[in-house]
Amino acid sequence: MKLFTRNRVFVKETYLIFTFILLFGCGYFSADAQNFQNTLFDASPISLNPAYIGLIDGNIRANANYRRSIEEVVLPYVAYGASVDAPIYNLRNGDYVAVGVQANRATFGDGNLKNFVGTAGVAYQMQLGNIRARRHGKAKQLSIGVQVGYMQSSVDMSEMYFNNGTYFNSTILPSAGSYTLGLGNSVELYTVNAGVAYSQATNSWFNYVVGVNVQHLNQPSDALLKKQSDAVGNAVLYAGTFGCNVLLPRGFSLHPAILAQYQNEQYNMIAGTEVAYLVLAGKRNTSITGGFWYRNDQVPIMSAGIKYGGYRLRFGMDFNAANGNSDRGMEFALSFINPGRYLNQRRVPCTRF
Repeated sequence: MKLFTRNRVFVKETYLIFTFILLFGCGYFSADAQNFQNTLFDASPISLNPAYIGLIDGNIRANANYRRSIEEVVLPYVAYGASVDAPIYNLRNGDYVAVGVQANRATFGDGNLKNFVGTAGVAYQMQLGNIRARRHGKAKQLSIGVQVGYMQSSVDMSEMYFNNGTYFNSTILPSAGSYTLGLGNSVELYTVNAGVAYSQATNSWFNYVVGVNVQHLNQPSDALLKKQSDAVGNAVLYAGTFGCNVLLPRGFSLHPAILAQYQNEQYNMIAGTEVAYLVLAGKRNTSITGGFWYRNDQVPIMSAGIKYGGYRLRFGMDFNAANGNSDRGMEFALSFINPGRYLNQRRVPCTRF
């Protein structure tokens, strides 16, 4: 067993990570299954499943995203976030251990409802099959990950008002909806998530990954605390993901993905694909992408992006057609993967997430 990152390369990459986080901040509230907060849901893989921590061809990955409503809607919002994950230990048999952290924040509505989620996790990446098969592009990998996290939900009552201009005040605060649960102005909770994933490269032009995970495993036994927990989206959430990469002739490739979630007797799914075109091959591969996705609550999503070397910039927009609404939201996502050319090289079977 040996440390995966070291010396000057480690110092340089550590500086890059902190610069990345300082520039883009931390935020994105992982709400309940009634609403996928991120249009580009696959832009932050470790928020989908802790087993995806360190599942990269490289020695470090950093992601940042910014999302907001772009029209006057019933509940306007702004969300932003960042995550970093990296392999830290290699074992002689090819297995390795990876760690990852994320910090997410969102603000909703005129009442300044603010949600914060921060997690830290570890994953064990296990190589399956023999070395000969892996060398011939038929690798298999089992991934197991866990996360622990801190959640906070708070509201600024001074900014809340009715349509007639009347503001909330202390005389009605005790009967204001979920505040009768003892919520007060803030609720703080801790969460535990666990997941497993399996990835495989069947040949040189097709590979896939499938994962399942459970979030918020630690549920309070007290009935009042359980109500508070459910009110801020901390009920047990079951999720599954599937993604694959399909290489096509003439520089084209397909990258389908599916995310399904079940929470509080609510089921949601988002599915679609990106189409990529390789513009420039070589040391700094350059490709452009376009994608179409659809959520089962009548929300079509369009995405576009560009990838240059280890950098990838994406833009997404969703159109909420449910109940006659025309709400729209937009999102930007930036990611960076250091290929680690000075360090030990690994090749994971599928890099879809």
